[in-house]
Amino acid sequence: MSQEFQREDRYIVIKRKDLLKVPVNYRRHLVDPMFSLLNHLPRREFVVVESDWPEYQLVWAMIEARVSGEPLSLSLPHRMIKTEQSSDEYDIHADAHNACLEQCTQVVAGLRAEIQRQAEQFKEWQAGHHANYVKAADERDRLQAENAALQQRLNVADQRIDELEKDKRRLDALESEFWDVRHHSSPIADTGDHSTSIEIVGHWGDKPHERVIGENYEENLRAAIDQAMTADAYPPARPEYPELDSALSDEDWHMNPCKQGHRDVGACGCKAFCHTCDETITAATTQEAFEQWNATHPATPQ
Repeated sequence: MSQEFQREDRYIVIKRKDLLKVPVNYRRHLVDPMFSLLNHLPRREFVVVESDWPEYQLVWAMIEARVSGEPLSLSLPHRMIKTEQSSDEYDIHADAHNACLEQCTQVVAGLRAEIQRQAEQFKEWQAGHHANYVKAADERDRLQAENAALQQRLNVADQRIDELEKDKRRLDALESEFWDVRHHSSPIADTGDHSTSIEIVGHWGDKPHERVIGENYEENLRAAIDQAMTADAYPPARPEYPELDSALSDEDWHMNPCKQGHRDVGACGCKAFCHTCDETITAATTQEAFEQWNATHPATPQ
């Protein structure tokens, strides 16, 4: 029993001529993705017969006959020929339709060749664009690496500028405040080793006439200057050197020159020493070191 034939909307067909009516910018965004889409779809072969062609009804008759199961010879389309036609007219129509079928076959072959040509052309275009993309990506990576290297150099330069600005402020403070920088090196008991330190000494017209306002026991001059820059304008007595502060209040606080005759001498931190030749006496307290120094270093005439 034959089925009732119904036409179905199963395909999407776009005529190239119709694309000319589409704006150029929109057409470019429409056609290029379509070629990319074709690469991911299964390959199908088909024939497009437009509705204004004389073969249009014949093709539909063939499809309907195939679906409904009715016999239909491609070389003898009975459904397109009236029964009252003569044999001559019948032959004429049959020959015409057979010629159309042959023409359709040629058109299909031409379309297939054109599709193949465009597919190869698209592959070439895609390969060229891929090479350009790889080249552009390499150039982008190179520029990013160069930019990162320049940024790193800039960061190092900025850090160096900050350090130089700090050093300038330290030197300006030493110069404007007339600070002295003293280096001490004294033996540590009988260990054979020495302790070293750096002191920043400030000077005043009133007592105390000088005082250590910055120091560092790791020979870090910058740290000692930074400490001095944050010290009080007129530093109070230092609790870590109470005996020195007490001695500074005495009118007779005076140290004799060292054995080489240098008068740049002082006492602090349980030591009495010469700033010029580093001659040092160490005792339990600064007062004892001071007394031992004067006892072993006679006064010289002024």
